[in-house]
Amino acid sequence: MKHLSCIGLGVAAVLALSAGAGAQEIPVRRVVLYKNGVGYVERGGEASASGPVTLTFRADEMTDVLKSLSVSATNGSVERVRFSTDESLDAKLRAFPFRINPGENMASLLDELRGERIEAMRGADRVQGTILSAQTVPATTQTPAREYVTLLEDGGAMNSYEVASLGQLRFANAKLQQQVADYLRIVAESRNQERRSVSIDVARSGNTQLSARYMTPMPVWKSSYRMIFGKGEKPTLEGWAVVDNTSGADWSGISLSLISGKPVSFLTNIYPPVNVERPFVPLPGIGSTAPVTYESEMRVQAAIAPAAAPSPAMEKTVAGGVLGGTIGARNMASADAMERSEARPSGLASVATGIEAGALFAYHFPDRVNVRKGESVMLPFLQKPVSAQRLLIFTERQPVTNHPMLAFEMTNDSGVTLDGGPVTVFDGGEYAGEALFETTKEGEKRLMSYGIDLGTSLRVEPTSGTRTVQEISMQRGILSVKSKQRSTVKYSLSNADARPKTLVIERLIRPNYETVSPAVSEKTSTANRFRLPLPASGAASLEIVEEFPFYQSHQVSNLNEDQLVIYTRNETLPAAARQALERIVAKKRQIAENARQSAVVQARIESLNTQMERVRRNMGSLNSIAGQQAQVQKLAVELGALQTDAAGREAELDRLREGGLTLKQELDALIESTQF
Repeated sequence: MKHLSCIGLGVAAVLALSAGAGAQEIPVRRVVLYKNGVGYVERGGEASASGPVTLTFRADEMTDVLKSLSVSATNGSVERVRFSTDESLDAKLRAFPFRINPGENMASLLDELRGERIEAMRGADRVQGTILSAQTVPATTQTPAREYVTLLEDGGAMNSYEVASLGQLRFANAKLQQQVADYLRIVAESRNQERRSVSIDVARSGNTQLSARYMTPMPVWKSSYRMIFGKGEKPTLEGWAVVDNTSGADWSGISLSLISGKPVSFLTNIYPPVNVERPFVPLPGIGSTAPVTYESEMRVQAAIAPAAAPSPAMEKTVAGGVLGGTIGARNMASADAMERSEARPSGLASVATGIEAGALFAYHFPDRVNVRKGESVMLPFLQKPVSAQRLLIFTERQPVTNHPMLAFEMTNDSGVTLDGGPVTVFDGGEYAGEALFETTKEGEKRLMSYGIDLGTSLRVEPTSGTRTVQEISMQRGILSVKSKQRSTVKYSLSNADARPKTLVIERLIRPNYETVSPAVSEKTSTANRFRLPLPASGAASLEIVEEFPFYQSHQVSNLNEDQLVIYTRNETLPAAARQALERIVAKKRQIAENARQSAVVQARIESLNTQMERVRRNMGSLNSIAGQQAQVQKLAVELGALQTDAAGREAELDRLREGGLTLKQELDALIESTQF
């Protein structure tokens, strides 16, 4: 390995050039953080007249960088952007005509490159020649191992030299020399698999201002708020942003913006080399011809142009006060004063400004921000009085069912969009609880609960539903019934505190139900809200009545008379409609009576048939016995009577069946002609 380092020194200049000798880095100037796991980074600075500009990224950042990177130069033009292919080390090294394996010595490499011309210095003498062979002489007890190279020199002589005696050893073939340098660079880069270098080559005659912009994976920024209620004044809403710098580079004096919103972002297979499987095509004219199928044309929608950047005129100042300086807290006169102090708004030197950006909203910090790599910071982006009032709220979704929740209703009149996040509530100088809200646009209202009001008791008394028929109609044999299912729930409350309160009851909207009473105070996408004042040291109640309208249709011919009678007794049914249904009921009763009589006659006929069969069997038995003729004659008389009765019953059944058919036809005609 000692001799291998010699060749590394011999190609140092080429290696440095190929690996980016004189490579420059430009600092981060601007960062924009989003809520979708990416960040926009802008680097900028002066690049000297020589050497590329190098940006270093983590391996998992390369996909986003490659699909978003843009570069501009004020004095010159960008020629290309180079980066290492995302292949394994073995795959990269397979492209070289030699291999330097770990543990191999210089002689192994030189012997592998027989036929190449080398140049070196041996003391003050210059040595040049073509490699014939190279070998290692093993160590003995008296001498260490030595490496020798045999050269065919220009005069035709063949001489051997100890490799260790040769200095400034290099290959005369510039391409091979570069390949050795590239080989060593790739091996060196492979030791750090987590970092990737992107080199920007700029054609320029002198120094230039270079700017590089790209998207990269970033932790989402988080917002948190403090709602501070004072005495007789509008409460103050204070917003802080938590920002994490995991980029691997220091942010020194950067411009920082935070975006409230979630633009679409995704990962795609753009960094690793993608190899596709190619079809095998046989030689032409060989074999039979296979049929060819073609897919239909797919129309591709044109790309959507990016939205224009917001103009400075769209900016809104979030809070007044002097902008600039550092963030700090108000100093207390002493430790005793600090202990006696109540919760109050933080003493801030400056806060962010809000910028509408299409469907998104941006918070821009006016002062330059410093965040070291691997560090997180809290930055204030809002401090302003807002309209808010304290009240109570009860909803079926809350964990406690016998007490309402302490809450406040806030109207966002801060002038900016409020990014969603947790809120710590301070009331009367003391910690009161915590709430959570979603992103709130300017002018929107939010209800937020932060504690349980143990001074107010609540009882919910649901009642069973009742069904009422509102309308009955009939057309072409179809009876349509419009009904309503009514349900009632009662909220009873008792206020033990000596101050009045306002309670908001939030009742989830049930599909197809309508609120009959009382009037809904507010409606959301999922709930109706009702406001109820609670007297000091008193009680109050609220009863909510809801109705569910539904429709039913019946084939009148399939309803029996008892079902129809129920509809005839409905008070909403007009007299003429009632009489029409009663006629249908009467006809159905006649049909039912006819069916009952037919069943009785049918049963009698079956009984007679059974008796006649019995008599016939008895007669057959007696005929085989001598002296039983008188008994046989008696049974014959009985059989005749049964046959006469059965014939009459059969005739009666035929008349009933004919009558039933007539009644059915009359019923069908009556049903078809009845409408109301």
